[in-house]
Amino acid sequence: MKVFKVFIASPGDMRPERDIVEDVVRSGNAFCREGFNVEFEPKRWELNALPGMGNPQDAVTELVTCDIFVGMLWKRFGTPTGNKNPDTGKPFLSGTEEEFYRAWKLFQDSGRPTLLWYQKRVSATGARHADAEQLRKVGEFIARFGADGPNPGLVKPFGATDDFRRCFSRDFFEVAGRLLRGEVGRSIPLFNNEGFQYLYLPADRDARNTAKQRAIRASSSVDLLAFHGHSFLAATNGRFREDIEDLISRRKGRFRGVILNPWSECSFRKALAYDEAQRPRMFQPLESFAFDEVLHAIKASLAYDITWKNVTAGYRKLRAASQAGIEVRVTDCTFESTYMLSDMQVYFEPYQISSIEDRGNRTMNTFEVAADRTSRFGNSLADDFKYRWEHSMPLQDFLDDEKASIERFRCRFWK
Repeated sequence: MKVFKVFIASPGDMRPERDIVEDVVRSGNAFCREGFNVEFEPKRWELNALPGMGNPQDAVTELVTCDIFVGMLWKRFGTPTGNKNPDTGKPFLSGTEEEFYRAWKLFQDSGRPTLLWYQKRVSATGARHADAEQLRKVGEFIARFGADGPNPGLVKPFGATDDFRRCFSRDFFEVAGRLLRGEVGRSIPLFNNEGFQYLYLPADRDARNTAKQRAIRASSSVDLLAFHGHSFLAATNGRFREDIEDLISRRKGRFRGVILNPWSECSFRKALAYDEAQRPRMFQPLESFAFDEVLHAIKASLAYDITWKNVTAGYRKLRAASQAGIEVRVTDCTFESTYMLSDMQVYFEPYQISSIEDRGNRTMNTFEVAADRTSRFGNSLADDFKYRWEHSMPLQDFLDDEKASIERFRCRFWK
């Protein structure tokens, strides 16, 4: 099994953040071991340095030979190690500085480790109670990362500890994806017997879309579960729109889709998630909101005002061109993934509402898995689609009387 090492460097006042780094790194290992036969191993001086005689910092510095270096600073810079910088002859002012020096040299020589630096903001109150000399050293060290400094690069600032978890999780899984691609290839094969074929990471979006397009063009039927189905149905800017039109019009194939009812609890929570001011309320009980407030939030959301209207306009055009070849239904059920089933393959993408809050933006950088359509995984998705299809209503009926759907939504939660 291939092991990627992650070294965590910081003074002692960053203990909660050090714990978070280790937790995030270890959280992805179950999936990495199963899917890729690799794992990520966090290294911390307080846990992994071997005891022995001599300068204790030397035992810590040995751990710096790693694949990912995570450095963090707040109010303290640390204490001198007793070792000198070989380039300047001056003593290192802290263990963190020496560890970074070693990692920087390795990076210059070989391109590894990947260097990730974070700085926790110091509040005005915190600055008054901090050691002024330590704060000065932190400031001088961070200045090195400026464009004209000796170590040009980006240091990400953060505030609360929870902010750091979100920030570091995004960065770590992006870097981990790059390492995996370098280890096992651009399109990552999955090592198991469940029919999984490839894993597409966020940076593989173009390769994934090309593969999906090939799958649609080679199929006689396509089934889709999606929040809106914009890429497949939208009248404008639909990535696979022409391929679906070719499938049902020229090749006389079949397209079926199940998409989310815009007048549903899931749609409302998505609207809150995309509104930065309302995001903290997204997990409150639905009944705690006034119905008029919910109605306004959904109508004002881009998902409804632009995406939904674009999708329904596209659906009407496709249906006019080939009524027998396309049918779309709407569901009130919450789902946390989307998928496409073609004749030979399935494409599955986890898409949790909570991940919108974690990222704090509108870009959903999740992964997507391709699998054999006839595999156990593919058959389970087909069974899921069948159930959702049977428990949903035709989109045309919805469009003919949208007010009735709004009324059903109101009666369900606001009796």
